Amino acid sequence: KIKTDNNATKPHVQPLRLGMIGLDNNHSHVPRKEKFDCVLVALNSSRVLLGYYKSSLELIVKKLNKASTIHDLHLPQSSLEDVLQFSSDSNSLVGGERVALTFGPIRKAHRVGAKIKEYQQDIEKGDKPANIGDRTLRGIDYVLDWLRSIVISEDPYVLYIFYLLLQRSPHFKIQRVKNKFPKQGEVTSEKNPANILINLLLLYPPTEECFKETNLCLFGKFEPGRVGEELTSCEVQLNLRDLHTIKELQHIFSDVD
Repeated sequence: KIKTDNNATKPHVQPLRLGMIGLDNNHSHVPRKEKFDCVLVALNSSRVLLGYYKSSLELIVKKLNKASTIHDLHLPQSSLEDVLQFSSDSNSLVGGERVALTFGPIRKAHRVGAKIKEYQQDIEKGDKPANIGDRTLRGIDYVLDWLRSIVISEDPYVLYIFYLLLQRSPHFKIQRVKNKFPKQGEVTSEKNPANILINLLLLYPPTEECFKETNLCLFGKFEPGRVGEELTSCEVQLNLRDLHTIKELQHIFSDVD
C-alpha cells in the first residue's frame, strides 16, 4: 500500500542544480567562496536545511504519537483502505512511543564520491538522462540522500499511517518510493533487512509563521513567492523495529570485521 508512480516523477534528481555549478549563479543561500565546488555546495546547503528537515519530520511524528485514535489524525476516508485502531499494548511501542525517529549524519564528501562516479558513468552510458531541458545533469545531481532519517515502528500499519501523513505535509513532496519488502510468497536474495525507502523533496515553508520557527530565518527574510519551492531532495526509511535491530547488529559486526 506504500507506493507511488515513480515513472511520473523521473528523472529523480536534486532540485538544486549541483551539476551546473560554475555555469550559473542560482545559489543565493550558498557563500560565494563555495560556489566553485559542487560537493561543497551540496554540503553547505545540507547544513543550512538540516534543522528545517528535522523539525518538519518531527511535526509528523509528534502528531502520530499524540493521536489517541486514527480519527484524531483527520485523514480523508478515501485514503484509508482499512481503518484500524492503534494498539495499546506496550510491546508495540518503540522507546515508549508509537514511532521513533532517528537522523543520520549528513553525507561525507569522501563517502559520496563513489556514488557520484557511478552515476556519472550511468549518464555517459545513456542509462540516466544527461539533461532536463536546458539543465545539464552530472553524477552529483542523482545523489538524493545528503539528509537522511529513519522512522521505526513495531506495527506496519503505523508506518502506513506515517506515509499518509507524509503525503499530506505542506513541507514535503514524495519524489520516489522503493518498497523493498518482498511480496507474499516471494523469495528474495536481498542480504539487508527489508525496508521502505522514500525520497522526498523538502519544500520552502508554507507560511511566514512557519518560516520564523525554523533556522531558515537566520539566512534571510520570508519570501512568499518561494512558498512550495523545491529546496532539496532528502531520504527517510520506514523500518520495522525487529528488522531495524538486525540491521544495526549487521553494522556492528561489519565494523568489527
